[in-house]
Amino acid sequence: MYLGAPLPHDAIVIRGRPDLNLVLNGGVAGDDATVAALINIVPRLLAGAPGVRLMTELAVPAWQNPGRG
Repeated sequence: MYLGAPLPHDAIVIRGRPDLNLVLNGGVAGDDATVAALINIVPRLLAGAPGVRLMTELAVPAWQNPGRG
């Protein structure tokens, strides 16, 4: 994506049965996605051992519904 793109969008294509073709009109702002990723990794950082860590050493972040007990 770039500034002034005529039809900004993000697209996801998944080949399978059935194939999925998703288009997000307007796209997903990179800044918003970066902030979301940082917020979602905080609990894993706090639970990790002290020291310098690689992203590959942390559990993959996943959304959890706070409304479900």
